[in-house]
Amino acid sequence: MNKRSKKENELLNYLSEDERKVYEEFEAKLKAKRDVAVKRQKKEINFWKEIDEREEEVYQHILENRKARNAEQKTEPVQTQISHQEESVPVENVVEQERENVTNPFYGQNQ
Repeated sequence: MNKRSKKENELLNYLSEDERKVYEEFEAKLKAKRDVAVKRQKKEINFWKEIDEREEEVYQHILENRKARNAEQKTEPVQTQISHQEESVPVENVVEQERENVTNPFYGQNQ
């Protein structure tokens, strides 16, 4: 028997039957929770292990897709449009900007 089992048995000797029953039920619940946690940890460890194993495969897949996309872009003619249209600014914004410039003491120093 290990130390924990010995101590546990010593403590159980001091408990009444009802207390012992409650203690054993409590221990069973704790063991079930621990088992669930251990199972979850094992799943997570296996998941990350698989990720590590497949990392190179995924990286190669991404590179192939990127090369294919780049090849498609090079074969398509680039269409550029020169826009000579000026943005229309609402009059309220222009008036507001002029007010800010008049009230701003630093306006005009940088111009």
